[in-house]
Amino acid sequence: MIKKFTFLIIILATIILLVVSNPSKDEFVEWFTIQIEKDANSLTEILSKTIGRPLINASTTRNDYTIFSLYTLTSPEEEIKYLGLFKQFIKIK
Repeated sequence: MIKKFTFLIIILATIILLVVSNPSKDEFVEWFTIQIEKDANSLTEILSKTIGRPLINASTTRNDYTIFSLYTLTSPEEEIKYLGLFKQFIKIK
């Protein structure tokens, strides 16, 4: 009986942690902008801060599933998907 109770508490704690750490769209846009800046020179860094953030925000959609989110970045050439989980982002497509 104690093993079942312990297992239930672990599952419940994990679900609560997932819900609390589900990243927002603003967190995704901030993270993605930083990723662009890491790979950029100073001119691109300036452009990403002034133009990039609003452009990324406008071209990103978020599907919120409470314990995780799926982010889709759409451009004329491609569509990129990211999984947001535990305040982390993983490219999935």
